[in-house]
Amino acid sequence: MKNHTLVALVALSPTLALCTHASELDVTQVPATQVSIASAKYQPVFQTKTYSTALTASERVQIIALTTGALEKKLVRNGQAVQEGDILIELEDIDYVVNHKEAMANVLLAKANLKESKSAYERAIKVRKHGDLAESTFDKMEAAFEAAKAQLELAKAYEQRAQIELDRTKIRASTNGKITALYVDEGQVLSRGEPISYIVNDTMIDAIVELPSNDSFIQSIDNLTAELIVNNNSYAQNGRLFAIDGAIDPSKGTLKVRYRFDNRGDLLDGQFAKVVLSNNSKKGNIAVPQTSVLTDRSGKFVYLVVDNKIHLQRVTSLGTHGLSEILDGLNEGDQVITSATMKLYPGLDVEIKG
Repeated sequence: MKNHTLVALVALSPTLALCTHASELDVTQVPATQVSIASAKYQPVFQTKTYSTALTASERVQIIALTTGALEKKLVRNGQAVQEGDILIELEDIDYVVNHKEAMANVLLAKANLKESKSAYERAIKVRKHGDLAESTFDKMEAAFEAAKAQLELAKAYEQRAQIELDRTKIRASTNGKITALYVDEGQVLSRGEPISYIVNDTMIDAIVELPSNDSFIQSIDNLTAELIVNNNSYAQNGRLFAIDGAIDPSKGTLKVRYRFDNRGDLLDGQFAKVVLSNNSKKGNIAVPQTSVLTDRSGKFVYLVVDNKIHLQRVTSLGTHGLSEILDGLNEGDQVITSATMKLYPGLDVEIKG
């Protein structure tokens, strides 16, 4: 019985060897997976979004009283255009004039005292050379001379401060613009630090757009164009990106972006308007079928064919256009796989159909 079994195994062994060899040949000869691709290229495909906003002057400066006093003259009115340095309000200055005169008198007195001390000190130096002056007496004269110099500097400082306080009784425009919110009257006593009005400079107008934190435009802020719509009419000039907040506002979940427009006199501070943002550019955008764009924990990606192998390429979505998705992160000519991706993975050998 054992002999019959051995013969049977020997007889079967060539067959087993042939089957094993054939299996190995089948593995090595598995054909590459066929895939369909689309060549990435720039197209005149753009996405636009409209945001509501209120226009604001590019410069708004608050005018405050820098000293205390009764309002003697109001030289401007609300809406009046002023230039930097123009006098807006004059405060009663009699006390400040007296203080300044007193400070000037103290400067003259300090100069006279210094002159006398200097003369005494110089005489003491000559006498000291002949040994006719006690050292302690000389030290006192030297100290008196140094004190007189310091006293003059102190008097000058007080005079400068008194001059500044006197100058502050004339409240001046700190920039060019229009007066707004001026609600003080003559005879009213103003305190140091009290707000008086605003100067609004609207030669440039800003439009602040609040982008939701999940807005795809946040990823391409630097490449957006901004069109202004006022009273249902398109403004002649596009705005330029001026400022971006450093972080998302947690209370609103939005990011503030400021666009600045040249104002030819048509735009008003506080005016309601709309801003149309578009990710258009001269060369257009790269768009691929939405089904080709995949997502994992790290974000969005597409599969490319590189040297007949699959390569995973990370991309950023700039929005959708019809059934296509506008992407950043691809180069013109990249071969994007558009066929089913369920069984595909990076490094897999593939063959392009057609």
